[in-house]
Amino acid sequence: MTSLGHLLGLLLLAYLGTFLVGNRTIRGFGLSSSVEYVVLGFFLGPVLGILDRGALVLFDPLTHLAIGWLALLVGLDYGHNNGVRVRLRSGLLGSLMALATFGLLFLGLWTLLPSITPLSPRERTILAAGVAVACTETTHHAVRWVVERYQADGPLSRLFGEMTDVEDMVPILACAVIFALNPTPDAPLPPVPSALVSLGLGVGIGLLTAALLGREFRLDESWRLLLGASLLTIGLSVQTKMSPLTTMFAMGVTISVSSGHRMEIVSMTAPTERAVLLPALLVAGARLDLTTSGVVPTIALLAVLGRLGAKLLCGAGLRALLPEARATQPWMGLSLVSAGGLAMSIGLAFNLRFPGLLGDAVLASAAGATLLGEFIGPPSLRATLVRNGEIAGPTTTPPPLVQRS
Repeated sequence: MTSLGHLLGLLLLAYLGTFLVGNRTIRGFGLSSSVEYVVLGFFLGPVLGILDRGALVLFDPLTHLAIGWLALLVGLDYGHNNGVRVRLRSGLLGSLMALATFGLLFLGLWTLLPSITPLSPRERTILAAGVAVACTETTHHAVRWVVERYQADGPLSRLFGEMTDVEDMVPILACAVIFALNPTPDAPLPPVPSALVSLGLGVGIGLLTAALLGREFRLDESWRLLLGASLLTIGLSVQTKMSPLTTMFAMGVTISVSSGHRMEIVSMTAPTERAVLLPALLVAGARLDLTTSGVVPTIALLAVLGRLGAKLLCGAGLRALLPEARATQPWMGLSLVSAGGLAMSIGLAFNLRFPGLLGDAVLASAAGATLLGEFIGPPSLRATLVRNGEIAGPTTTPPPLVQRS
């Protein structure tokens, strides 16, 4: 069997796997970030050579579609945590934490990169900003995984859930600016207009889609409109060298705000998230290339260590500011190091847009942050919530899990 056949079979297997573990992953089975699919793709691609780069290139259009669709889902449910609107204080804290994480990582990497590898000023800025963006978010799936697994209930668990839901906006919007700093000569738009157009395109098509949905919600028509608008938006973004993550996120937020059918659209599209995410993670793992340059592992290691340090500083700030967090440990920031689907989507988008050292370093950094965060984030979050009295102690057996019908 050819590598293309292997890839098709694995993507189909990953898709079918979503029907078997979709609910179980959130409720305690499997890994909260699904990073095991990234590891599987890495072993089947770069390690064993079963999936070669030529076969992966054939799937680039579908990979762009997957990245854009995942960003649309983030936008449709943005500002809501488990169906409840996020409080203003939580939204501000989440945005500030994301900005602080991004700023600290960017400044650190931008300072260190000249001593690691020779780059032009523009490439240095893109690489530092890309890695920082990929390592900014704390995935809300990890918080939900711990909260539902151990039935946590309290002000801190609610705060973490709301903060991690809102902070996605910072890295997604930053992608528009970074993609506008295009180092290749074929970009049809200059930097500043490109970043603004990427937002305007998503908002414009989102308003048009919301208007076409009309007052009465019809499932078949809604699917056709949403899929058609998504294909148009992603295609325009890719062809004009803009960030599909940003345009699709803006489209999702616009539909959510301007359409009276937000709840119906979210319920309609939410089951597709894992069906799209898991194959995308498999492709991301297969595209990981640590041999492009000897500095790729070094940059990824610095990114992971910088992320840990930035999150620790953010945690210290939260302990100083919030009464509900003052009883937690000094290392509370480690509870916020979990990364997931958005980080890998950003890494995959950069890998597609900037082939070579830039894209490989960003994707490797996202994978490293996701892998390490899987082992540190959920246990640290559980220990923090136990210390805060929102989860029973570590000697208590978790409640039995009842599979949903």
